[in-house]
Amino acid sequence: MDSKNNLYITDTKGAAYKVVDGETFSLNELANYSLHKNFFIKSDRLFFNDNNGGFWQFYVNTKEVELVARRGEIAVRLDDVDIKNKRLLYLNKALGKKEIVLFH
Repeated sequence: MDSKNNLYITDTKGAAYKVVDGETFSLNELANYSLHKNFFIKSDRLFFNDNNGGFWQFYVNTKEVELVARRGEIAVRLDDVDIKNKRLLYLNKALGKKEIVLFH
């Protein structure tokens, strides 16, 4: 919910909606994004992941969408978000080799 007690929801296809006084409105500004369950609201900004590794913020008052960060090549997924300190924690792939060593 935002500061005006408007509820934001998504459907099974990832489309975003705003619920005001029991009436549901489509967020057309986010029609090109698939939110699913990966979003949260902080200070009238809706933050979400897209399916292409982008982390975005949507300003609910001005309806602007802004890219915050893009997932790196070795990152598997976004694990944690610290909006206050502007930090994102990604789970990365660990690349390595297994070697067998025979000691005599």
